[in-house]
Amino acid sequence: MTTTAPPMCNYCSRFRPEEWACDAFPDGIPGALDLGGADHRLPLRGDHGILFRPRDAAARATVDDLWGPEPQKYEGPMTIEDVSAE
Repeated sequence: MTTTAPPMCNYCSRFRPEEWACDAFPDGIPGALDLGGADHRLPLRGDHGILFRPRDAAARATVDDLWGPEPQKYEGPMTIEDVSAE
């Protein structure tokens, strides 16, 4: 069985779940984050210079546990449209 981490967005103080958007991605969270693959503790294409900010100490601990304590650079596609264009 394969499992994936929940989106890092769930633990971010900038996340607006009712809109599935945030300060970095006001028009909607891209698939790379939505599907849990991208680590937004480092810059991502299109994030307007706004990075993940844990909503509290428990969120920070959960993210460190799920993604590791060191941010991982993500260079993959941000959206399904990006995948189609490759």
